[in-house]
Amino acid sequence: MDTKATEVQSQQNQVEPQTQPKQNSKNAQAEKTYSIDILITIKQNQNQHGLRHGDYQRYRNYCSRRVRRLRRSLKFTHGRHKYQKKTVEIETVNDSRFLLLVLMEAERSWSYAMQLKDNTSEPRVRFHMHRKLAKAANFAKQLEVLCNAKADKKTTLEADAYSAWMGGNILLEKEQWEEALAHFVKARTIFDQLGKVNAEYQDICRQKVEEIEPSIRYCNYNLGKKGEDNNKLLELRMGMRGPGMELLQSKLDAVIQDTLKKQSDTLHEVTYKNKKIPIKNEKIRVAILDAQETTFELEKTEGSEKKMEVYDKLFVKYNDALRIAKDELQASSSKQKSKNQEQEDNINLLRNYITYLKLQKTVDRNLIMAESFDRKLFGNEADASSEGYKKKITPDDLVRVYEIIIQNLTELAEMVGDDVTQAKEIGAKILAYKAIRCFYMAVSYSYASRSQEALALFDRASDQMKVAIEQYAAIKSVTPDSIQKFEQMEARIRGHKAEAHAKGFLETVTAKLSAEKKQLPENKVLGRSLINSLNEFDTSFATSKQLVSFPPEFEYVRCKAILFDLAFEHCEFPNLEARKKPQTQTLRSTLKIKFILKILTK
Repeated sequence: MDTKATEVQSQQNQVEPQTQPKQNSKNAQAEKTYSIDILITIKQNQNQHGLRHGDYQRYRNYCSRRVRRLRRSLKFTHGRHKYQKKTVEIETVNDSRFLLLVLMEAERSWSYAMQLKDNTSEPRVRFHMHRKLAKAANFAKQLEVLCNAKADKKTTLEADAYSAWMGGNILLEKEQWEEALAHFVKARTIFDQLGKVNAEYQDICRQKVEEIEPSIRYCNYNLGKKGEDNNKLLELRMGMRGPGMELLQSKLDAVIQDTLKKQSDTLHEVTYKNKKIPIKNEKIRVAILDAQETTFELEKTEGSEKKMEVYDKLFVKYNDALRIAKDELQASSSKQKSKNQEQEDNINLLRNYITYLKLQKTVDRNLIMAESFDRKLFGNEADASSEGYKKKITPDDLVRVYEIIIQNLTELAEMVGDDVTQAKEIGAKILAYKAIRCFYMAVSYSYASRSQEALALFDRASDQMKVAIEQYAAIKSVTPDSIQKFEQMEARIRGHKAEAHAKGFLETVTAKLSAEKKQLPENKVLGRSLINSLNEFDTSFATSKQLVSFPPEFEYVRCKAILFDLAFEHCEFPNLEARKKPQTQTLRSTLKIKFILKILTK
C-alpha cells in the first residue's frame, strides 16, 4: 500500500507542472483586453468611401465588403454550402477584429437606412428603413456589451456613446421624444468628456457633439412645442451638419410645412400700395409664408457663397407663388367676367406684390455679388479666396452687374405707385448706382492705359455721386449707414481719380522722354541711371528702378609713364684692379659679368 501511494503521489507531482501553465494561459487570455478606435475608424471610412458627398450606397457596399473580408480572415463565415448563422459572443472574442466586425455590421445597416430615407413616403420603404435602423441599434448594443466584457475603458466609453447615439436615431424616428432625448444627451456627454481627456480625439469629438446637438434641440422642441415659434425649427435646420443629418432634416422639413399650413390660416391679406389684398388661395398663402421663412434663414446665413444658395431657394419660392397666382388668374378669367372682375384685380395686385418682393431680393443678391467681385478685383485675396471664385474678375463684370441692378430698380420704381418717399429713395439709389457703374467703367479705361477717358469718367462719377448723396440725405426715412456707404464710395472715386491723373502725367512724361532718347546715341541711352542724373527729373527711373549702371562704363585715364635707364652708358665705374687677386682670365670675365648683372638688377 505504501508503495502504491508513493507511485500515485509521484504521478500527481509529474502532472501538476504540465497542467499549471495551461491554466495560467487561459487566465491570461481571459484577462486580456482589446482596443479599437471606434470614432476615428468610422470617420475615416465615411470620408474615404462616399459620405463626403452623401453617397450612402457606396458606403454600404464598402461596409459589406469589409464585413466579408473580416469574416474570412477570422474564419468566422456562415458556412459554404449550408447556411449556419454565427453571432459574435463574449466567449468568441479573442481578437480585436471581432469588435470591428460588429461595428461594421452596425454601420452597414445604418447606411442602408440612410439610403432609403428619400423614398419614405411609401409605407413599405418607410417600414424597411425602420427595420434597418433597429438592426443598426441592435448591433451597436451588441458592441457595447462585448466592449464592456473584453475591451479597455476608452473603447468601452466610445461603444457606450455610439450605442446611445444609434438608439436615439430609431427612437427619434418613432417619435419617442423623451427616450430619444435621454440617449442623445448620454452620447453628447460621453463624446464631450472624451474630447477633453484625449487631445487626439478633440476635433472628432467636437464634430460629433455638433452633429448630436440639433437632434437634442429638436427633441426639446417637440416636448414643449406649444407656443413655440417656427423660426426655431429653421435655426435647427440651418445648424445641421455631418452625415446622417438628412433623416432629421427631412422630418424638420415636414414639420415646417405642417406649421406653415397652420400659420396660413391666420394670413388672410397683405398690404401693397396702401391697399389690403385678400388672399383666398391656401397654396398662395403657404408659398408666401415659405418665402418669409426663407428670408429669415437668409438673415441668419453668413458668407456670400452660402447666401447665394439661400437666394436661389428664395427665388424658387417666389416663382412657385407667381405660378400659383397665374393659374388661379387663368381659372378665374375662364368664368363670367362680371362676377370675377374684382377677384382678377386682386390676383393681379397680388402678383405685382410678389414680383415687387422678388425684385427687392434680386437687387440685394446682385449687390452682394458686386461686393464680392469688388474684393476680388482690388486685391483683397484673403476674402476673395474664401468665396470660391475661380474666374478672374474684371471691371467689365462689375459694370454688367450694376447695369442689372439699375434695370431692377427702374422696374421697382414703376411698381411703387403713389408712395412718393419710396420713389425718391429709389431714384437716389439709381443715380448712385449709375455713378458706381461709371466708376468701374473708368477703372476699365485706366487699366487699358487710356488715362484721358478715365479722368473724364471719374469726373462724371464723382459729380453723380455728390448729387445722389444730396438727394439721399434729403429723405427723412433714410438711415445714416446707407448714406455712409455712398460717401465712402465717393472718397474711393476721388482717390482713383488722383491715381489716374498721376498715371496720365507719367505716361505724358514717359512718352516725351522716350522721344528724346531716340535722338540720343545708343551709348548715352544705355548709360542713363539715377546716380548719373541726380539733378534731372525723369519719371522713367520710377518704373525701371535703375540706380547705377552695371557693368560700369569705361572712363578715360592718363597713361602711366614709361621710364628708361639712359644714364647707364654714361656712368664711370671705379678701377678695382688693385684689390683683385691674380686670377685667370676666365675668372676675371666671370666676376665682371656678375658685377654687371648686379648693377642691372638694382
